Amino acid sequence: MLPTGNLLLDSLSAPLRTLILTNARPCELDLKTVLVRPGRAPLSLIFLTSGMASLVVTMMDGAASEVGMLGREGFTGSSTLIGPDLNHPECIVQIPGRGLQVSRQWLQSLFATSNEFQGKVLEVVQRQLNISAQLSACNLRHEAEGRFCRWLLMASDLIDSPTLLMTQEFLSEMLGTRRTTISAIVQPLRSSGLISVTRGTVRILDRAGLMAKACECYEICSRSMHPEMLKAMEPDRPMRRN
Repeated sequence: MLPTGNLLLDSLSAPLRTLILTNARPCELDLKTVLVRPGRAPLSLIFLTSGMASLVVTMMDGAASEVGMLGREGFTGSSTLIGPDLNHPECIVQIPGRGLQVSRQWLQSLFATSNEFQGKVLEVVQRQLNISAQLSACNLRHEAEGRFCRWLLMASDLIDSPTLLMTQEFLSEMLGTRRTTISAIVQPLRSSGLISVTRGTVRILDRAGLMAKACECYEICSRSMHPEMLKAMEPDRPMRRN
């Protein structure tokens, strides 16, 4: 059976994966699409096969903070399979991609009857909780440059590519900093050859150098990623060149 591109689905037994794929339909994940809204149970959940989404908490004054990142290792709204609590973060597409869309109610039935699927979902939720806790502390305690470098590395790991489609305005929103702060961080990183920046695109040129600039949270969060992504901590690992 050919891989789907989603690490959770591809780790399942062939019969279970076939069952889920039979009930799935492909979908495009366009930039800024809201996949999960706080206070609402999503009608369908999406297994990402490419691209990346952010888990974002927005305060009453409109200030937003990223508390999680989601890529091809899992699926949207995973915690909704566990219980009725709807106080979950907003999930927004930040790097366009594709996914496989499945009815939430159908997946809830599968979660209740399949020990294999239940175990995989709980692993995903545990990893996301660990990363969210670390990012919450990171947003509070670490300087903008270290968080910026950490973010680039994590996003690169999630999409398995050194090329990230995004703007400085977006990064300032996710990191909770001013756009001028992002500009001040980017310039020396470009001058030292760690990254290149063109309109709407950031490319990692020197992964080892960027890791040296990142805060400790990159290494800690990497330990909570899917086992197939643990190699992300290796500076010279091969990546798709796109």
